[in-house]
Amino acid sequence: MTFDFVIVGGGPGGYTAALRAASLGASVALVEKENLGGVCLNWGCIPTKALLKSSKLLELMQNAKAYGLSCENPGADLPAVISRKDKVVSQLRTGLIKLFEQRKIELINGQGVLISPSQVKVSGPEGERTIEGRHIIWATGGQVVELPSLPVDGKRVLDIRQALDLSELPAHMLIVGAGVIGCEMAQFFSGLGCKISLVELLQQPLGGWLDADVEKLVVRSFKKRKYKTYFGQSVTNLEAGDGGVTATLDSGKSIEADAVLVAVGMRPFSAGMGLEEAGVELGRRGEIKVNEHAQTSLDSVYAIGDVTGLQPLAHFAAHMGLVAVHHALGRGHAELDTEWVPKAVFIEPELAWVGLSEAAAKERYGDVLTGSFMVRGLGRATAEGRIDGLIKLVARAEDKVLVGAHVYGAEADGLIGEATLALAHGITLEGLANTIHAHPTYGEGLMEAAEDALGLPIHGA
Repeated sequence: MTFDFVIVGGGPGGYTAALRAASLGASVALVEKENLGGVCLNWGCIPTKALLKSSKLLELMQNAKAYGLSCENPGADLPAVISRKDKVVSQLRTGLIKLFEQRKIELINGQGVLISPSQVKVSGPEGERTIEGRHIIWATGGQVVELPSLPVDGKRVLDIRQALDLSELPAHMLIVGAGVIGCEMAQFFSGLGCKISLVELLQQPLGGWLDADVEKLVVRSFKKRKYKTYFGQSVTNLEAGDGGVTATLDSGKSIEADAVLVAVGMRPFSAGMGLEEAGVELGRRGEIKVNEHAQTSLDSVYAIGDVTGLQPLAHFAAHMGLVAVHHALGRGHAELDTEWVPKAVFIEPELAWVGLSEAAAKERYGDVLTGSFMVRGLGRATAEGRIDGLIKLVARAEDKVLVGAHVYGAEADGLIGEATLALAHGITLEGLANTIHAHPTYGEGLMEAAEDALGLPIHGA
């Protein structure tokens, strides 16, 4: 049998592409060597959010007195927290499998290798088979970057998968890498009472992506949470023993901890898959090169998600999957949007942004307008005791069209959706300022920031 689509990789990009293609009447086979859902569902986005919910709830319980409530001696049962996380993951994975069954998508367990522009050889528990596809979508994602100076042993030196399944809480966790994973896991462990040391090669957290005004507040929050931060430094030597670890930084600083989490990022997972041999062009880091339709150098082969090296985000992988399917079938919405891609980090307060920082906007457009609003100025924030944070907007001065939005505060993950819609459709500051927002909500902060940029603040200074 020849399928309309053969998809290799069952993460957010791969399974989204499969479900959309099947909904459009195409026959689909999806090859996955581990669990359906990929890194995001099984070892990334979802399990970390389940853990963070437990951690944040514990901190809220510890602060119950501020809300006029009594909650005596709240504590964490780490095995129970991990068990809940596993149940969440299992429930969502089961839901995906049921969707595959309903839409008659063939799920094949095994490792895929591209052997021609229309053929994938699969090696799995049931042996080898070759699958024919009119269109092939490569969605093999990324793999953890390994550092020679930090060899993971699964005991004292952990990667993210192992950190998600700890049975005992370390008193002091050293986290190497202050990207999304590092910052979120620091939030989780510190919320349960761990001392945190955070080492980052760059001078700023989160890859230096943040707007400068927001970055200052984020770093301040790390100090408030009593993190020991070492920016612009790296681990040059690590000694691990039964009693813990001792890390030596390039500055000469020595850090003793109970465990180390290595969270230095991911790289495209493309090696050993026959891609170059079949004619697919790869970049220097092994990333698959694609055009605006997610199409590779072979017309019948598409690539989506982290393996392309574009934006390592589950939602962008899903977007790429939809674009690939629509282009292959000759339908609309068949071009990638790489400009207005929101990003979110689920620390406390939450952090999300889309578009350009003030500095990047000035570099691209010259004159810009900015408006800010402190979250503490919102009635809802004061009522709920969630007053930390800042909302900032950036617009071109010439036409007042929004080009950047930065939200640091409660419900930032939801607010960034409205901001993304505004930027994607060329909304102006006036357009956002004149949009009626429900009261009392956190969304009013976007309206207030737009009013501030126009020089017409209501509640702002």
